[in-house]
Amino acid sequence: MDRQRSQAIEELQISNNRAICQKCGLAVPLLNNINTKPTGRRIETLRWRINWLQHHYHPESKGQKEDIKTMQDELAGLLSDDVEYEKLRNIPL
Repeated sequence: MDRQRSQAIEELQISNNRAICQKCGLAVPLLNNINTKPTGRRIETLRWRINWLQHHYHPESKGQKEDIKTMQDELAGLLSDDVEYEKLRNIPL
């Protein structure tokens, strides 16, 4: 099942915000993106912590820059996963 799904995703043809149907060849419009705030609690928490650390920098605290960098990397990973999920969610069934 997973192999079939990954093969179908790889063969998916998208152009001009439309997916080409693999059976009939017609262009089917994709759903529009919902422009809402991300609902991921971890994403919001990371954004808040990064913002707070950047505005409350203390030169004496060791490792603060590394902590910020680590959190930014984790946030970037979560956001890229979110983009991939959104792309798959927009595929019409």
